[in-house]
Amino acid sequence: MANQWVFRVTIFCLLLILSTKASAFCTRTDSWTEDALLLDGRVINVSREVCATFQFIAGDGGSPKLFASWPDKHWIKFEHPDTREIIKWQGEQYFNPVLLGFIEGIPYLVVYGRPDKKTEGEYGCPELPYIFLKYDQKGWLGKWVPIPATQAPAALRDANLSLREVSLDSNRHASLSAVQWDIQSAEGSSGGRFQAKIPRNYDEWYGTFESDRYERRGNDCRPPPVRPLPSPEFEIARQRISDAGVNAKTVNARIESFSAEPEVASAEKRSAGKGAWTGNLYLANQCKDIVRKTSPIRAYSANGSWNLTGVSLLLSSGEEIPFQNTGTSSAKAPMIPSLVSCGNRVIYTVTRENKDTLLLHYFSHSGEVFGALRIFLPDVEKVASGNRWGDLWQVILSDDRLNIVLADPVDIGWSINRQQSYSVDLSDLNRQLQNNSRSKIDQPIDQKTNAEKSSAMGQTAIASFRDCPGCPEMIAIPGKNYAIGKYEVTQAEWKLIIGKDNRDARDGLNGDNMPAIYLSWRQTQTFISRLNAITGKNYRLPTEAEWEHACYGGTQTNYCGGDGIEAVAWYKDNSRFKLRPVGQKKPNSFGLYDMSGNVWEWVNDCWKDNCDLRIVRGGSFKYYPLRVSDSYLYGKASAGEDVGFRLFRMLP
Repeated sequence: MANQWVFRVTIFCLLLILSTKASAFCTRTDSWTEDALLLDGRVINVSREVCATFQFIAGDGGSPKLFASWPDKHWIKFEHPDTREIIKWQGEQYFNPVLLGFIEGIPYLVVYGRPDKKTEGEYGCPELPYIFLKYDQKGWLGKWVPIPATQAPAALRDANLSLREVSLDSNRHASLSAVQWDIQSAEGSSGGRFQAKIPRNYDEWYGTFESDRYERRGNDCRPPPVRPLPSPEFEIARQRISDAGVNAKTVNARIESFSAEPEVASAEKRSAGKGAWTGNLYLANQCKDIVRKTSPIRAYSANGSWNLTGVSLLLSSGEEIPFQNTGTSSAKAPMIPSLVSCGNRVIYTVTRENKDTLLLHYFSHSGEVFGALRIFLPDVEKVASGNRWGDLWQVILSDDRLNIVLADPVDIGWSINRQQSYSVDLSDLNRQLQNNSRSKIDQPIDQKTNAEKSSAMGQTAIASFRDCPGCPEMIAIPGKNYAIGKYEVTQAEWKLIIGKDNRDARDGLNGDNMPAIYLSWRQTQTFISRLNAITGKNYRLPTEAEWEHACYGGTQTNYCGGDGIEAVAWYKDNSRFKLRPVGQKKPNSFGLYDMSGNVWEWVNDCWKDNCDLRIVRGGSFKYYPLRVSDSYLYGKASAGEDVGFRLFRMLP
């Protein structure tokens, strides 16, 4: 009997040893080749291989798996385009090569993965999960050496290797377009953690979560986290929000109805009434293109443990709205909202102060705090008796009304036995906010623009107009009842409408007549929302079909404006990889500039049914020439130095 137990323990120990990363072995491999576009425009063939590793016990402590195997160990091989040397790279588990480049003949590789104490000797320990490797050609055999992101050549920016785990093509070769599609798909499905524009720091990493920066788990090789002190801007914003809450005007909600009829509490109705749970609060569906994400504000200790002290709204405009409990005077209003809703011009946050009182803060879409209302809910005892507060079952903005439903404590799947509906009249508030918005910029030039007059008269002559001084110039498309921007939206126009510089225009790419760049699809929606509030019009992005019709300009040319690319577009061969001011090339027959080249232009379409992936058109100053009909996928939350947009609006 004793020998049997010794045998069992021995086998168990062997299984544990074999379950470690270091001992994981390949159960199968898959290989393919793919094209990689280099910085100088050359294309090289890269051989790829991925190993599916096997572990007896795999996964994390919360979800272990027995006898698991998946493709997660990558190799690449390529021929140096100048020296013809065959160069290889073999990665550890969970490290994926995403960029191959040559600077002054030296190969560089960017690898996506998070090193730990076991792998930092090979990869170093960068703060972000992007590892820069330089090929050292000294000695008989070259080797890959990690270098800090700050020392890596600035040109290493755009991913050009796929993130696929198996070959998906029958011929086992991925073309440039297939690689591009895979990169954009990986970007959209990663939740922002992987991005095609390789980041060097947290400011450039649009998928940053606070946990990435400040939490430490297991064998993390990074030093203990130190959360920086809040910036002066953060403190000013937090104090203004706090002051607005303390000085809030009190209004009484009106009881609309009471019901004691049982009703099933469905997840669908909760979502319609409160929005989606973000992990911190409920975010109404109307806010999805205004509020980029919510982020907890935590106080961290040296070992990475934390306490929740507040929550921030990170806006698509790049601003932050921080709510934080100070733990000081009891006179201070509670600062952590439970729900966020959005109107045409305003972001509303709802905080449950106590059983019968809500605190409603209201902000501009760029994060400016306008003020606060304290809303008294009368007769709540009908729903929330004793120590129970009741549940904010629905909070819905409808024109000039805020509709609130308070129900007895609700669990999904259970019945709601009692609910009471309230309304709050916001018409005076909305008029005040509209007047404030219009006072920040001159009134529109004319209630009816020249283009609208031409459209009404049936004229086909090309007409241009602006809806306000400094607003983007629009071209009425002949034969259609809509107009499209004469140029890509410029940095001067961005500053006028948003009220600040195109903050991410850097690296010598800034200038009033330069296209506004480093803009995600969501950020374009913020600009459009502000412009609509100012002008009273209904701007949006063009659809692919609308963009393409405008680009052709009534012809069937290869590019927007003609068959010769040099005359109509800035692209990689003539731009010297530099962004150019708008309007320097020949326009098309509709009078539209730069629809080919200069910067990619967002359009309104989703990719199939996946709205996390959007479409960009036209190519850029860093890309090879694209035909009018070519389109590419781009992650909705992604932004790049060669991505901008052009406006569209319907005419009467």
